[in-house]
Amino acid sequence: MSLSAGSPGSPNHGFGNPHEGSVPTASSAALFWPSPSESVFEAGAGTPDTFTTKLRGCVRRYINRLKLAVQAGDHQTQGKREGVAQVLVNLAEDLQALMPQCNETAVKTAMEEAANEAEAKENQARGQPKQSGGCWHNDFSDSALGSVISKLEAIAKQVGLANEDAASEDAPRPFSVRELPAFVEALAADVSGRDMAQFVDSLNLRIRGLFAGGPLSSILDPDNTSKITLDQWLKDYVGENQATNGPLAVLDLSLVPSEVIHIVIAVLARMVFEAVQRHRRLYGTALPTVLVLEEAHTFVHRDLRSDSAPAAGRVCCRVFERIAREGRKFGLGLVLASQRPSEMSETVLAQCNTFLLHRLVNDRDQELVRRLVPEGHGDLLRELPSLPSRRAILLGWAAPAPVLIEVRELPEAERPHSPDPEFWNVWTGTRSCDVDWARIANEWQGNGPRSVEPSGQQPAGKDATSA
Repeated sequence: MSLSAGSPGSPNHGFGNPHEGSVPTASSAALFWPSPSESVFEAGAGTPDTFTTKLRGCVRRYINRLKLAVQAGDHQTQGKREGVAQVLVNLAEDLQALMPQCNETAVKTAMEEAANEAEAKENQARGQPKQSGGCWHNDFSDSALGSVISKLEAIAKQVGLANEDAASEDAPRPFSVRELPAFVEALAADVSGRDMAQFVDSLNLRIRGLFAGGPLSSILDPDNTSKITLDQWLKDYVGENQATNGPLAVLDLSLVPSEVIHIVIAVLARMVFEAVQRHRRLYGTALPTVLVLEEAHTFVHRDLRSDSAPAAGRVCCRVFERIAREGRKFGLGLVLASQRPSEMSETVLAQCNTFLLHRLVNDRDQELVRRLVPEGHGDLLRELPSLPSRRAILLGWAAPAPVLIEVRELPEAERPHSPDPEFWNVWTGTRSCDVDWARIANEWQGNGPRSVEPSGQQPAGKDATSA
């Protein structure tokens, strides 16, 4: 998938079969985007560590329990108020157990106050002693439990929990995915059920398995997640002001596991779309930007619109359908490069207003092109099966009339590394082709240096990132 900046004016859409030696050109606004292994963003607040996550779960759990007890009247019901008293005892013990891990004075002070308040209210409600030890409890007043809840809410404010309800679930805020199992356990603590513990253990086992070298590990658990802020991420990859860090970016996602490629592409496209939307809302003008999607039929395949398609594939297709429908008014264009246009979503193809057609030999693809382009161009379209390399037919919004063009030939050093394999020369020994499987295995397993483009070439664009 390549992301490039678009030239001013109406964004164009199209597809084709680019051949070696031809690349799209672009100018104006910069567009950079990170490798999916560089960041994980989700709703939350800040970048919590293990202690913060545990404290948030503890505070959230006890606030909910006490509020539910007050609503149900358990604090003033014989038999049930003993359970409320036990909640206060457990609250004080849990906060005291977490205090040694706290390094912030303000948070620690708030924790001490909440623990002391819970102990005080529990002691005040004590009544007759039990024969088995301990005491029975009298009714708790609303104000007594309200003061404990207020102390807990003060902790929540200190650790950013108070702002979670105001944050959209789509807000790109970082969090450590290694804290997810502890968070699942904190949520499950409020749910009763015979098999709940077994279910949570099984779920957390699967979550931890994602971090243990599986296909999702490089995406879910990157080394530098906590070092990335959304502000810096946008500057580095969407582009600095006036495109000072370059007008073009290429993302090499060829080695991203197939299990997650649709998720990665959907998130990248959606973030780009929302970034340009917010730019227009704040500044009143569009930021001309173009997404260039290679092998587009993989991500906007017509079958991905069906209910039987994988959920990630459906989301990916819908994201690009929305960009195709609504992107123009926000300055976001879409260029689709595909060798099989007949397999692409009809919704996306219907929004295309410019076509750059390279050689097409498949009957279904040719028939689709004839339906999409205006009538009267049949003679020109008959040339599609026999077009030579670097020749193409340009028609639509970008050309007053259909025209046969020739894409300029790039110097060999600037071409993408995509020549035809030299089967015969290698098999007959005319050309040698050395293989070092040990080096490949080491790089594959993450034990060796990162791969280098053959002949020292780099992918087109100022910046290239491999996942």
